Amino acid sequence: MMESRLRRLALALLEAGAEAEPAVREQLQHALSGLGAADPEELLQCCGEHLRHHDKLPAAQRALILRSMGAVVRSHLPELGKAAAADAIALAGHEMARARDPEWEWQEAAGALLVELGRAFLGRVMEELLRQFPPGMLPQRGVVRAFADLAGANVFGMVPFLSSILGTLLPLLGTARADSMKCTLCYALQRFSESIQEYVAGKEQAPDPTVRGDAFAPELGAAFDLLGLQWVQSRDAKVRLAAVAALGPMSSLISPEKLQEQLPKLLPTVLGLYKKHPEPFPISKSLCQLLESWVARGGRGVEAQLEPLLPALLGQICAPADPTVPTSSKNHTELLRCFSVLAPYPCPVSQPHVPALCPRQGTLWRSPGRHPRAPRAPRALAAPQVLSWAQQQGERLRAQAAALAAEREETEQLLDWITAAEEALGLRDQEPLPEEAEQLEELSAQHAVFMEELNRKQPDVEKVTKSCKRKLAVDLGPPATRRLATRRRSSGKAQGTAAVPLGGLEPQTPLMAQLLHRWQQLWLLALDRQYRLETALQRLRELEEFAHFDFGVWRKRYMQWISQMKSRVLDVFRGIDRDQDGRISQREFIEGVLASKFPTNVLEMNAVATIFDMNGDGFIDYYEFVSALHPNRDPLRRSADADQIQDEVNRQVAQCNCAKRFQVEQISANRYRFGESQQLRMVRILRSTLMVRVGGGWIALDEFLVKNDPCRVKGRTNLKINEKYLSSDVFGAAARCAGNQSAASSKVLSPSRSNSSLSLYSSASAPSSPLARKSVLRRTRSGDRCPRSRGSGLPDGAELQFSAAEDSLAVAPPEPPEGSPPERCSPCR
Repeated sequence: MMESRLRRLALALLEAGAEAEPAVREQLQHALSGLGAADPEELLQCCGEHLRHHDKLPAAQRALILRSMGAVVRSHLPELGKAAAADAIALAGHEMARARDPEWEWQEAAGALLVELGRAFLGRVMEELLRQFPPGMLPQRGVVRAFADLAGANVFGMVPFLSSILGTLLPLLGTARADSMKCTLCYALQRFSESIQEYVAGKEQAPDPTVRGDAFAPELGAAFDLLGLQWVQSRDAKVRLAAVAALGPMSSLISPEKLQEQLPKLLPTVLGLYKKHPEPFPISKSLCQLLESWVARGGRGVEAQLEPLLPALLGQICAPADPTVPTSSKNHTELLRCFSVLAPYPCPVSQPHVPALCPRQGTLWRSPGRHPRAPRAPRALAAPQVLSWAQQQGERLRAQAAALAAEREETEQLLDWITAAEEALGLRDQEPLPEEAEQLEELSAQHAVFMEELNRKQPDVEKVTKSCKRKLAVDLGPPATRRLATRRRSSGKAQGTAAVPLGGLEPQTPLMAQLLHRWQQLWLLALDRQYRLETALQRLRELEEFAHFDFGVWRKRYMQWISQMKSRVLDVFRGIDRDQDGRISQREFIEGVLASKFPTNVLEMNAVATIFDMNGDGFIDYYEFVSALHPNRDPLRRSADADQIQDEVNRQVAQCNCAKRFQVEQISANRYRFGESQQLRMVRILRSTLMVRVGGGWIALDEFLVKNDPCRVKGRTNLKINEKYLSSDVFGAAARCAGNQSAASSKVLSPSRSNSSLSLYSSASAPSSPLARKSVLRRTRSGDRCPRSRGSGLPDGAELQFSAAEDSLAVAPPEPPEGSPPERCSPCR
């Protein structure tokens, strides 16, 4: 039961970390580490299964899980069995192989897990790491970093392997091109050298006492040349610092000849780094190690280097220590060690004030050429200078101590004020907000006074925190403040976010960190209360306005706004209908209007959306949208026109009773396909006449059918067509018939015709313009005919009839195309 509960909790935490913020991920890591105390092997197994089953987890999430596993292994390593350890080692190796160099966090987490497991299972971890070490090429950065950390975590177990590792790795140093890889290799050489020194120092406890430090001299000597001559002069600052940090420990393991040869060339370069880097501690530490190794190996040529060494060291030791920088005191300690190393050597003549600063065994520095046991004369000229410098340094230290004491006192006063403000704000937040607008306005005025007092305290906090460094890149972005903009849109500019001050500072002391954290929390609480007061007050005002809501007034304002935007109702509807399906939900409508600049609020929009949704289905189509904005328009008019168009098209085409009818297919509203042509044509009612869109103009439907229906011109010669359609007498008679609605025209109509408003549809099927007459004559004389239809687009049982202005003519069926069976066609009537 305990195991199943632990597994469920672990899986819940692992799933929750997928989209979490960095701060939340850190808490999840602590929670997973705490679960591991109950059953470490169960938690490791659960994390491993989660990683194997979710291959597409982001790199940050995989790194979080691997770090949690590393924390569990670090705390409960003796409790792990071999099987669980082997499974975790294989998992970490697999994750490291999958990660690439840009995903450094992922590689580092997998390597850290291998390092923790290597404290007790070194053999298995080494096998896994060597498997990822391809011959003849550099491995990934994570593999090199894992070797380096493993050498520091398990010194006595790892040093015997270093000879083979260095023999394989060092010949490949020259192939490193990326600056990040160079930094990792320098770090590895530094840790390897420190591990060898620790192993040699504790030789009595080592499993193999025969291992000596000079056994690594040939390999480290070649690396010393590369780092000292090339990498320490790199353009990248991180590569320079990493190379200098590695040269110090390596100097005690290379041969004395190599050290004597390289140090005179290397020291000026190292001293020049003081001017290039603001952080001097790594340089001072490496310089001290180099000098100690040089002096311990005989120290030949040290006197020649004192001339550039002493001014650089004095410039660093005389600089006042910065208490806000953690490594400042460590840097002074390393500089004093350098002076202690150089104390046995005679002082240069050009530096007369140095001996008083570097006493050794209670005596001054020996002058050049004087015997060690000869009586030493005091330097009269050096004492006043040193005394003056010491007095000035003491005054500066006392002034700095007084300033720090005053700053601390002021910080404590600010913390007391923040505590009182938090308590007062907490008591106000415990009280429920009133439901009256006057009381809310009074509370808002009181909170405005509190915000003014908070702003008056801001300069005092900035003065105390001016010593804090500003972060180069803020990880968490702007503070989590709420936008104080309201739901009601106005014509003015929107209000911005009130940023919490002092959000990009990096405190150097715990007291300063506490002050910054509590100050920012107080700002967040104040802004949160301001937001809630403004929201409640705005809500009450909206309710008061909504009590007098009139949809007619709202519609008028909305139409005026659309007109001012120089838009159409159709454009507004299409802007809200993002998926273009012809309808929008009430929520989409409300959000679309609120997202625009139209002045309204949520209460009004809820009522408006209900009015727009006429049928109550939860959606608003275009006709409902237009009907609500234009109540005088008939929304069913277009649908009625479409029905009339369909009826008239069917009636006109049904006048033919051929065996294979002329195909007419309705594709959509007012769009038809005639015959076998794939072109869609628009059909509409224009002044009670059914018109078809052809090219850039419109022609009547009966004229269009005369030109395109093969049945209507079948069996007629050019002379008959000319007499029937192109004669002026015929056209005059047809026009009189169409204009007077005579009985003669009624006789030629089909019996199925209905007496509708489309009375002009049934006029004589003849062209009505000279241009149309010429086009018909041209088509008939050239023999161009419409292609046959594929099928009938009319409903079943429709009677095909054709009415003409003259007497019916019996026509012969058309000649079938080659290769097709003959068809029988009845004469048109």
